[in-house]
Amino acid sequence: MSTVGSTPRRQSGASYYKHAARDLAPDVWVTAVCPGGTLTPTLTEHIDDEWHEEDASRVPLGRLGRIEDQANGVLVLTAELCAYVTGTVLEIDGGGPPTEGRG
Repeated sequence: MSTVGSTPRRQSGASYYKHAARDLAPDVWVTAVCPGGTLTPTLTEHIDDEWHEEDASRVPLGRLGRIEDQANGVLVLTAELCAYVTGTVLEIDGGGPPTEGRG
């Protein structure tokens, strides 16, 4: 499994958000969310068990994300407890590899 193309893209994206946060602070907080594989209703309709098991096996938590997992991550960022968080990327991916195409 190769992640060569994805890792530099994520690093350059992280750099972009860090610079944007510096330019826009203190009036604007800049945060990005990078979701991992997420089971949406449409995806669930179009995948079979083998596909699901193969993708879930790549994630340390052993499953693909749910829509609620993504929403909860964004919700955390809106909390007052995160008032000092800016210029960062939140990866909500179960510890999985960077997203890559199925080959």
